[in-house]
Amino acid sequence: TNAAREGAAYGSTHPFIPGGANQAGWQQGVEDAVAGELTSVLDYDPNKLTVSYSNPIITSVNGDRRIQITVGYPFETITTWLPTPQSRTLHRTVEMRLIR
Repeated sequence: TNAAREGAAYGSTHPFIPGGANQAGWQQGVEDAVAGELTSVLDYDPNKLTVSYSNPIITSVNGDRRIQITVGYPFETITTWLPTPQSRTLHRTVEMRLIR
């Protein structure tokens, strides 16, 4: 949850133009913010992290512009609990209003 929130916070305070020259830098900044939050997780593997943007800027009916970030990371239980699989990917989506 915190990692997705950090990515959305970065994205909401660092504007970009969709398809513009600064979009790649913006995406890297979002991914760096997410990864920075996960570095303290035991056995964190950055290669297993997924960060996605279904549509980076969403405009609501009242004109608010928002950003939506989805973060995924695998989770493994210590023991097997039937019928729950021992490994599954947890996803968290956070949406924030653009500040700038």
